Amino acid sequence: MSQSRKRRDDEDVCFACFDGGTLPLCDHMGCPKVYHPACFKRTYAFFRPRAKWNCGKLF
Repeated sequence: MSQSRKRRDDEDVCFACFDGGTLPLCDHMGCPKVYHPACFKRTYAFFRPRAKWNCGKLF
């Protein structure tokens, strides 16, 4: 996974399509999920702002 914010226990494949690549991380504390922006009907530009993004999966 080529993401500089990768946490130790984050997943390496998209939770929606199970494919790898550049995957934005969920910002919810403790959530290891990563997704392709297209799987969330978003673009990579959506994830660039400093705002927090929550995938909606609560653990």
